[in-house]
Amino acid sequence: MTRKLCRNVLAGMVTLWLAIPAAPAVAPAHEARPESPAGPTAAELEAMSTDELHALAERELLGDRGREGDAELGMAAIATAALRSNRSSIRLLAKAIAMTDVPLGDRTRRLLPMLRAEAMRGSASSVFAVALLSERGDGMPVNEEVAFEWYRWAAVVGLQNGRRRTAMAYATGLGTLPSDEMALSWLERMPDGEAAKAARDIGEVLMRSDGDRERAATYFDLAVSLDPKTGAGIAEIVVDSAEQESDFALASEYVARAADAGHHTAGLQHAETLVGKGTSAALAEAAEVYRRMILAGSEQAALAASRLLTTSVVGSEHASSLLDALQVSAESGNVAAMLVLGQVHLFGAGRTGRSLSTAADYFGKAARRGNPEAQYQIGMMYANAIGVEGDLEAARQWLAEAAENGHPLAANTLDRMRRQSLPNAAE
Repeated sequence: MTRKLCRNVLAGMVTLWLAIPAAPAVAPAHEARPESPAGPTAAELEAMSTDELHALAERELLGDRGREGDAELGMAAIATAALRSNRSSIRLLAKAIAMTDVPLGDRTRRLLPMLRAEAMRGSASSVFAVALLSERGDGMPVNEEVAFEWYRWAAVVGLQNGRRRTAMAYATGLGTLPSDEMALSWLERMPDGEAAKAARDIGEVLMRSDGDRERAATYFDLAVSLDPKTGAGIAEIVVDSAEQESDFALASEYVARAADAGHHTAGLQHAETLVGKGTSAALAEAAEVYRRMILAGSEQAALAASRLLTTSVVGSEHASSLLDALQVSAESGNVAAMLVLGQVHLFGAGRTGRSLSTAADYFGKAARRGNPEAQYQIGMMYANAIGVEGDLEAARQWLAEAAENGHPLAANTLDRMRRQSLPNAAE
């Protein structure tokens, strides 16, 4: 950093310092904490060493061995240490302020000058903490303009949280005039993963609070372009805020990109959300999500899609597209797709018309690849001469394999067949 820039930064920080109003006079900083089995009182905190307070704060703010911490106690501990004018404690306090929204309350009057002093000494986390306190109105009046300036200084000195908050401020008009151009410029200075999350958060605020779909889409598109896996979360935001049928199509586009990027579970969850909506538009988009995932080789999507087909809740066009995808995927070796096609043709679901021989063909293919449900189904078809010529030996063979592979009905069915084949002792 050049000397001129250093002077400018220093001048700006001094201006910010003066711009923050003094907190109103309050009672002594350390009010007595009520006795609690969860932690020490204020007097007991005062009696601890600084190192002990640091350890307590870390344990309560971060949790300990699976135990959920007491954030309020953790903040009280680190604030007690910081009030001793210990610089390392003040910097730890700044980080704690960013970790939790537990207010400092009456302590702010004494701690704020210490945080500002550390900020002037180059502590980016302290700069950010002052910005947070100003925005929250913690122990002082809310001042969004001052908060924005401190966020911007945190961004200038390279703190990623500062850049994220500065971008959010420009996008939402927090303490400054809204400017998508400036918001996007700050996002560009962040690592792709962090920028994607920040862009997603900005889009969510714009969509949920302002209902500004066009601007929200700008940030959502940026997030997905930087990290396609964010598409799944964005899709949920769009569905939750859906006001028109086109919103479902937009959500499906985002989740498809997430699924293409390997976020398989998210694609399934999104489709389930759409199915739960129950409207024709949502069900149609669910079918489209399943279709794309099936073509990508997803066995879970094939199984989930079978419910749409067997219950006939989707229209003929989407049923046909699902069947086409299942056939393509089955030809590529998707065992679940083979099984579903067997079920669809067995019951005549999905507007295919019933074809027992076709069902037997698909069940046979899946059975030979080790699927226990398909082994059970083809065994029963041989036993009852459904879609194939009756063959009790083949039936027993497939049922035995299904039982060996854990099918819950195969063993009992096989045992019943064996008993029925025994000579009647009374004859």
